[in-house]
Amino acid sequence: MSSVLETDKSSASDSLPLIQRISYGSLDVAGNLLYCFGSTYILYFYTDVAGISLAVAGIILLLARIVDGIDAPVWGIIIDKTHSRYGKCRPWFLWLPLPFAVFSALSFWSPDISMTGKTIYSAISYMLASILFTGLNTPLSAILPLMTLSPKERLVLNSYRMTGGQIGV
Repeated sequence: MSSVLETDKSSASDSLPLIQRISYGSLDVAGNLLYCFGSTYILYFYTDVAGISLAVAGIILLLARIVDGIDAPVWGIIIDKTHSRYGKCRPWFLWLPLPFAVFSALSFWSPDISMTGKTIYSAISYMLASILFTGLNTPLSAILPLMTLSPKERLVLNSYRMTGGQIGV
């Protein structure tokens, strides 16, 4: 029993290599860069390119944020229940980038259909992109305690992540 505790203590004092710290922080650079660009431009796109009224476009964005408030805990449950050879968090880093990229791109396409159709299409594509972004971002937070036992190293890793997030903004 004491050897297990000693192993945990030695693991808790070890720091991760710089490349791993930078890699962890870079995930938020990319995610925030894409998400902030999309969030900034989407209202202009909906109103001036797709021709959706400002009020309806605002409602789409509001509904997407409400859905985000619901889907974040759902993603947490999904991650907790994930059992794969890659672990709990890593599969989502591997599986979700492509669907996120597809639905992000589809959010900025205005099909030649009726205004009602455009509104429904825009709402669905934007909400799915937002849900997938949350699916990518939630495991980024959840993986932190799995990366190291050291509270000090977790703080350092989180600092790299927050710095990366600010660079991405």
